[in-house]
Amino acid sequence: MTLVLSLVMVLGMAVPVLADDTATANSTPASVTVSFEFNDVTFDGDNYDNDKVDSISTTVVTTTDATLYDTVVKALSQLNISESDYVFKTVTDFYDTSKTHKALDSITYQDVTYATDSTHNTANYYLGAGWTYDGSYSNNGFVTSTKYNSYNYLDSNTVTGTSANIKLTYGGYKYSKS
Repeated sequence: MTLVLSLVMVLGMAVPVLADDTATANSTPASVTVSFEFNDVTFDGDNYDNDKVDSISTTVVTTTDATLYDTVVKALSQLNISESDYVFKTVTDFYDTSKTHKALDSITYQDVTYATDSTHNTANYYLGAGWTYDGSYSNNGFVTSTKYNSYNYLDSNTVTGTSANIKLTYGGYKYSKS
């Protein structure tokens, strides 16, 4: 009886370990530098100015199949920015209204909240401030010319390369209404 119970216990511990190894077999480790740039945005008529306030960054160890959203959330945690100090909003896909995405809406950093602000429209322009991102990646030291598609949301892209850079910038925007 002792032998049977021992075998059951050993097999019970081995199955989760084997399952865990199998689940990550298709992933490759990746090192991602995530940077955040904070700008003070001022509006004057049809224009805006960005004045850099600060920037912070950290390197996240993740895998090549992780979404940029998950990677950014991990970076925020590593930078000791708590979940109560940032907000991702759910937005509808521009091209396919049956899909939704997560978009960075605000971060409170050093007691200042950098939040989406679309209240500065004029007769000719959509003016506001918000978060954008861009980045690039490489595979085993070979840099690709492809950048992450910043027109997609963070949850629409995966880390892809074995090393990567993602830069999130809070700043102003201006789009013509014509």
